[in-house]
Amino acid sequence: MPSLLSAEEEAEIAKNLKQYSKRYEAMDEELKMLQDSADMEEKRALLDAYSAWRKKKLAQLEVERPERERLTAHLVVDEAASTEEVTVEDIVDIMEEVLSM
Repeated sequence: MPSLLSAEEEAEIAKNLKQYSKRYEAMDEELKMLQDSADMEEKRALLDAYSAWRKKKLAQLEVERPERERLTAHLVVDEAASTEEVTVEDIVDIMEEVLSM
């Protein structure tokens, strides 16, 4: 397919390709930095929202602590309780085979 540019225009573009490349790479880098800063702002906003939610829940937990303690006061905690590990073996199938000699 023939080019829409003349031979002189193509030669001019080829000659200045490094200059164009540097200019567009600089623009790309600037856009990347802007996007990175926008991402950082979004992450910071999410972290702030989470921190505020967590702080609110911890305060709510402290307010509710006496009620929880009152409701669980009757439960007996056996500090001498222990755990015992039990191993159970199941025989799945027994097959007897007669060997002739």
